[in-house]
Amino acid sequence: MLTRTFDPFTLSDLQRNNPAENNWFSEHSSTALAGRCLLDVLEYLRAVPNFPGRFREVANAHTIRLTCRCLSDPDLDRRRVLDRMRPRIVETGRQLRAGRRDRAPHYGDDFWDWAAVLEGFIEVQEQIPDEFIDDEAIGYELNSFFESVKAHLKTGLTIAGNNGEWYGPAMAVIATRVLQSLQKRFGRAIDKLTNPLHKQALELIQDFKYRNRVVLPHHVLWHYGQVVADFGAEETRVQANTIADFSWIDSEIETSDKVYALARVLQGALHVEDSITVDRAMRELYSRQNLSRPLGQGLMGDNVKGSLNVLDALWPTLDAQQKERIRSMIDTLLLLHIAANTVGIVVAVEREADAIKRVFAGKNTTIERVDAVTFIIHHGDYRLVVCMGKSLVDATGATQKLIDKHHAKWVIVCGIAGSLGRSVDLPGEPGEFRGPDKGHVVVATSLAAFRIRDKVREEIQNAGVPLQGHTWTVIPTDPVLFRLAHEAGAHVFNEEGQFHEGLIVTGTGIKDARQAKNEILTEFPGGLAIEEEGYVVGLLCMSVGTPYLIVRGISDRAEGDKKQQQGDPKIEEHDQQTAARAAAQVVAQVVELLSQRW
Repeated sequence: MLTRTFDPFTLSDLQRNNPAENNWFSEHSSTALAGRCLLDVLEYLRAVPNFPGRFREVANAHTIRLTCRCLSDPDLDRRRVLDRMRPRIVETGRQLRAGRRDRAPHYGDDFWDWAAVLEGFIEVQEQIPDEFIDDEAIGYELNSFFESVKAHLKTGLTIAGNNGEWYGPAMAVIATRVLQSLQKRFGRAIDKLTNPLHKQALELIQDFKYRNRVVLPHHVLWHYGQVVADFGAEETRVQANTIADFSWIDSEIETSDKVYALARVLQGALHVEDSITVDRAMRELYSRQNLSRPLGQGLMGDNVKGSLNVLDALWPTLDAQQKERIRSMIDTLLLLHIAANTVGIVVAVEREADAIKRVFAGKNTTIERVDAVTFIIHHGDYRLVVCMGKSLVDATGATQKLIDKHHAKWVIVCGIAGSLGRSVDLPGEPGEFRGPDKGHVVVATSLAAFRIRDKVREEIQNAGVPLQGHTWTVIPTDPVLFRLAHEAGAHVFNEEGQFHEGLIVTGTGIKDARQAKNEILTEFPGGLAIEEEGYVVGLLCMSVGTPYLIVRGISDRAEGDKKQQQGDPKIEEHDQQTAARAAAQVVAQVVELLSQRW
């Protein structure tokens, strides 16, 4: 599961990005309201922990359903955003399924909740097949629902002893839709159930009672709005007249409950083209929205349910031009995320910078040169700033520039290193090199400082480096970036043994002798690679709380082979380019995975 950091954005943030183009985002129109609700849904899915506790199951199911439905809409044309949201959708779906209970309702508090969760599963399976649920599992869930509806049909889809139900005719409405999905997908006959459900859906709530169960006044509107939306004007005159009556609006009902009811009133009125009721419902919703809310917190700034219900009502009524305008809202939000999640990359020399350019070059990418040691890679999904800095001092300066000037939220060191593996001579057999070899990649779990700072007493000692009241000899890398690097390594290197994870040692000067390697390994027996910049980058990032990662391609074995390479510049150039490119490939995959966070 992705660890999430929440950068809260508001409508004002979106509008500041381009005031002349984006000020309409807050206007009172169905397009802007639907767009704001969709942004709430996307941000809720991106940033709000959506564990499937009680009262969250239905909201989570609606979220993944509407995310799939809206982003796959060809008029919106943002399938690529759906692809980026895939990990969150799948994670949420898996959590929902993990919360399945043994007794009916298997999800939520009543048949309506249960059916709503199943509709979410069905929509996701159509757009993202077989990720957390497949056709066989869908069939099992729908058939379980069928059997339970059949068993509870005479009681009107109520479950004895369940006080959490929002009981009323909308139960039969949504149950019918789910059974129709069972018939369409698997061919099961449903007429013996849908005909009685049709009658139940059209039964009236009289004196705030439905089948002898009390129905709260605002729940009457919530139910009737859905009935009118499914059956139309001819069969629902009484229900349509009821939702057109706003005498309840000033009563002492919680604002959130009013919004949930208004959303369903709007849904029914839109379906029967009752423009007067639509206009009134929209005005009431406008008056209750919080335009300064962090996106993801819902229409009122308290939870996402209001935005889910309003989006559910509005989306089917929007035309292609309106969806095109909403597309610009999504694109603006994505630009904010990209800017807020700038990835800084530290390289030592031009060769390593060139490897980054080559790996990231391609469609939807432009490279902007800032100065002699800095360039920016602009991509449709992320922004990278690459800064060169060889040696401890220059690498520190490059990191400082990335954090202070370019506001890098993540820092990755990418380049070449020497191996701390060993050549082993076996009796009667040719020598074997054990450990990271040339062309392999090492990702740091931690970093060690070797002779960056020495103490001189009776003998020279490898001293720790002071920072913020502590002395550090070994420091950890960021666990989130490391986990992504683990996935990236598995993706880039199919051949076993070419990708390594462990301790990387930072020293001073080039190490190219077995004696020097032995000294390092005596101090740090688990070391895998030796390089010259990573530790100081890590210290600086630690001091300001910036997550960082070190990725090194092995260009030499650090036991005399560099002298051999230098005897033939072509060999040295080839080995260093190969190593730099291998490291850059892993970094590119890390950035791709990281960009799915926003």
